[in-house]
Amino acid sequence: WSLVQMLLEHPRVDANYVSPSGTSCLHVLAGHTLAVVGGQLDPAESALDHGGDVVQAERDEELVEHLEQLLSRGADPGLMLPNGNNLLHTSLLAGNAVVVRKCLALGVDTQKLNLSGEVPLQYAVVAGNPSFLQLLLQA
Repeated sequence: WSLVQMLLEHPRVDANYVSPSGTSCLHVLAGHTLAVVGGQLDPAESALDHGGDVVQAERDEELVEHLEQLLSRGADPGLMLPNGNNLLHTSLLAGNAVVVRKCLALGVDTQKLNLSGEVPLQYAVVAGNPSFLQLLLQA
């Protein structure tokens, strides 16, 4: 979160900066699973729809707000990390439905191979969420 906060507080910082550990702010956000209770989520639903509490729903809204702020400052959702993962790979692996939907809406490449030769569809299978598979197959 500290890298995200730094970007949000200091607009002159490069929104596409990749840290020495090989991550970017968008990828950090994607790694935070939004609105998941019990491991399954319809991508159009929220934490409250799945028995989550108000605190989780508020956290979800905060993460979405950070995502929008980073995108508005020029963060590139197609940016590939040193491991070859784009934001879609990362959000699928984390089970982050909100970021998956945003990636698809922004046209992030669904066929992009990472350095292991894996496309996002393979990550959707690993996530075990039928909604993710359906979204990618329809993209």
